[in-house]
Amino acid sequence: MGRSFASSRGSMKLAAPLFGFILALSVLSLVTLSGAQSTDAVLRERVFDVFERLAPVKRPPASAFHIVTIDADAEEIVGPWPWPRSSLARLITATEEAGARGIVLAEAINGPDPLGANALDQFWGVAVNDDGLSEALRKLPDTDLMLRDALASLPSAASIAPATAVRGRARLNSITARLGDHASDDLSERALELPTRAATGPVSNLFDQSTALAATSIVTDADGRYRRLQPFWSINGEARPSLPLAAAEIALGVDARITDIANTAFGGEEPAVLSLGPRRLDLSPGNAVRLRMNGAPLVGSTSASAVLSGRATGGVLLEKVAIIARDPALSGTIIETPNGPRAFAQTIADAAFHLIDGRPLSRPGWVGYLEAITVMLIGAIAIMITQALGGARAALAVSIVLIAIFASAFAAFHYSALLIDPLPATAAAFLGAFAGSSGRRTEQKLADEASVAGLYGVLPPAAMSALDQKHGHTILNGARRDISVLSCELRILDDDIERLHAHPEDATAMIATASNALRRVILDTGGVADQSDGGKVHAYYNAPLESADYREAACANALRLIESMDKINGELDASTRTRGVQVHLAIGVATGPCLVGPMGHGRSNRYSAIGPTVERAAFLRKQALRYGPAIICDETIFRETHHKYAFLELDRIRPLRNLAEEDAEPTRFTIYALVGNPFVKSSKGFRALDEAHRQLLAAYRNGDWISAGSLIKKIRKLPGTAIPLFDIYEKRIARMSKSTTKAPISRDSDDTPNA
Repeated sequence: MGRSFASSRGSMKLAAPLFGFILALSVLSLVTLSGAQSTDAVLRERVFDVFERLAPVKRPPASAFHIVTIDADAEEIVGPWPWPRSSLARLITATEEAGARGIVLAEAINGPDPLGANALDQFWGVAVNDDGLSEALRKLPDTDLMLRDALASLPSAASIAPATAVRGRARLNSITARLGDHASDDLSERALELPTRAATGPVSNLFDQSTALAATSIVTDADGRYRRLQPFWSINGEARPSLPLAAAEIALGVDARITDIANTAFGGEEPAVLSLGPRRLDLSPGNAVRLRMNGAPLVGSTSASAVLSGRATGGVLLEKVAIIARDPALSGTIIETPNGPRAFAQTIADAAFHLIDGRPLSRPGWVGYLEAITVMLIGAIAIMITQALGGARAALAVSIVLIAIFASAFAAFHYSALLIDPLPATAAAFLGAFAGSSGRRTEQKLADEASVAGLYGVLPPAAMSALDQKHGHTILNGARRDISVLSCELRILDDDIERLHAHPEDATAMIATASNALRRVILDTGGVADQSDGGKVHAYYNAPLESADYREAACANALRLIESMDKINGELDASTRTRGVQVHLAIGVATGPCLVGPMGHGRSNRYSAIGPTVERAAFLRKQALRYGPAIICDETIFRETHHKYAFLELDRIRPLRNLAEEDAEPTRFTIYALVGNPFVKSSKGFRALDEAHRQLLAAYRNGDWISAGSLIKKIRKLPGTAIPLFDIYEKRIARMSKSTTKAPISRDSDDTPNA
């Protein structure tokens, strides 16, 4: 049940990044769809600005417009601003005489003439209370009539709204207004939703009869840049064209018409298609045309002073629509556009030229749905890429996807003038990459946790504690290191197995209990417990944590393992079913270089070692069955620890020949029995046995069979010598004493076992 709970918790951990990713992707998709037509998306608009600068629209060098600038030189001739409308009339007439075929007066004419007779009478006549002065002022020519006549002499449009650009975000209410003459026949009676502004003053009926009254309101986006033209406005409840639209009408000689309408989200209707003669312009939601401004101003300008003095030569105004406006250096009216700042008159000309060109940028309503679907698709692709590849390859693949997203959006902009926002898909790609990476990290973390969980009961507590620390998993990296190896084997003698044939579960339980006891002792002494097949267990010292005294630790642990077996056998003898049955333990101890590290996956993970040292330890373990002592060690263990522990030299044996060196005589090596701890080593009984055994080996190897035979008899009388080791030497001595050979022997007899 614990494993099932852990598995369930692991599944929840794996699913958490995916659920979070789906939720974030859904929110991003909904936000993308809901804000697809919003003008507050500054970052999106800046991306479109970059596209516009990378691929500026190509305009013909000739323009239908020319700007007449009321600058400082003109004020030297006429006087400081504001000018009386009679002066404006004179400038319009001079412009017509210079060859202009149309006039666009960008300076507002709503409200009374500030320098007209009525205004002067109100100020001076009342102030000085002079009826004669008032009478004289009333006899002056009506400046509104003069301006009306000048505007009526050729196609013209005049501003009835403030010429100052709207800075920041202008939130415009919608009102119901009739389009009047600007609607097509079948729409003339329809009430449409139009953005509204209030004029700064009343508009004289004289102008309404002689010229097209147009709104000059320029609304910028949230970042203060002018990108959208509102073709129609409702000014004081009357539908009016914008000044750029009026300028385009004059240049083309046609009237703008609404040929289609669309339902708004609030239940009203708004213009959807604007026609200028054969040109058809689709309006985006909000009654707007998205402008594609040219890279640099193409409309020339001439000072009003040159026009008034007749010095406007070269036909600069010939057949042009003249836009009359103040110099921005005097008015301070500068419009920020995606391609840099523009003078107010230049902005009007550029917008009008854009309408004439008939190729506005388009962002239809279905684009929002496309972007929302793309968000989900790209997010899914990114997470699959990250899950499948991971690391640097995943980062490269996601980068290619991002480049493809931006390239596709730019291609749609450049070739189809279609505005597709690449940012939501980009954000989705990052979300997918992050979720995929998080999922991989979580999966890896769970795999690591499972691997670590599989090492419980394998690694000692100190190593397990190190795994919980930062960078602790580095101790599980594979390494080549000198270690001490204990190869342990638990056996039940054949006679005892025969006694347990009716209860085989007792035999397996005995081995399992003994194995667990061995593992506990190994872990308690700082070793790694590696379970092998059957009743075989390996213990490793100096891995994964390094230790300076790993050879002595191996000896101490080997002796403790023997003590644990005495306790286990005592418990077995106390049971009626297993009384008299013994579990025997054989241990081989070797030290040397090995490759160590985890060698498994998940909960089947194990920390193990491979190399000749492991094979040598297993070989020494097998010798315990032949020689009798339970712990057999190699020469290195003896050399490094004999000053502390009690050893007996057993024999000089030869290993199994290397197949690559079949004809070579293998080098023999000496094996030793570990028989006790430092207390045993210092005991009187061991010193007597050790001395007698040394003398036995010396006599045996010198061929002194008589002395060797007497030493064997002496040793047999000492306690703890009833082991096969001395039986082996007794047989060898008896055989060799019958031989005629008297010379010392340099190697043991041929009955010495191979590895």
